[in-house]
Amino acid sequence: MGFLLISGARVALYIVVFTAAFVVPLAAAVGIIAGLRGGLVDSLLMSYVDIQLSIPAIILYFLGYAYWNPSLLLLLATFGLLSWGGIARLVRSEVLQRREDGHVLVARSLGASRLYIAKRHILPNVTNTLVPAIFHLFAMLVLIEAGIAFLGFHDLELYSWGSTISESINAAVPGYVQSRADEPAYMIWWVSTLPALALTMTVFSFKLVGDCLRDALDPRQKG
Repeated sequence: MGFLLISGARVALYIVVFTAAFVVPLAAAVGIIAGLRGGLVDSLLMSYVDIQLSIPAIILYFLGYAYWNPSLLLLLATFGLLSWGGIARLVRSEVLQRREDGHVLVARSLGASRLYIAKRHILPNVTNTLVPAIFHLFAMLVLIEAGIAFLGFHDLELYSWGSTISESINAAVPGYVQSRADEPAYMIWWVSTLPALALTMTVFSFKLVGDCLRDALDPRQKG
């Protein structure tokens, strides 16, 4: 049982690392560039975001599932890389407000480059919007992976919390099949309950940490 819980936690960790390394920087970069540049660049980037958000990631995943071997990378590539548009829009909205702040106007009048302004004045001031959205994205992707695995459309060699819950309901968890195959699912209730609790606590923790960081980083809550 411990092995299955650890395997599920490892899958959740893979999701967090992939999202933090690829999805979040992409969303932040698009939002900051669109907000700072404005004009045609802003219109093109936001038009792309609109198109991206209109593409159902679940359909692309099932197409990939049908033509290639299912894997966690396929799931992250489809859901992760198609889910950053909302964060980019939030960042852009915050940048549109921050770029008119006094210290930003002063830096611009002194000849500071857009890259310098973005790094020193814009990015630190949008973290109270960006960080909670990141943690909520973590929670959403962990739930999506668990749902896909629960339905059986995943890498069968990779045990996640969703697949463990599904297989325990069908009494097909390795280590229990051989000795207890004739027992109904409720006789081994802990095999599905513990992964479900781990999944619930993980998602709840992401949501709670995101909300707490939002309050901590919001300058209006200080003083």
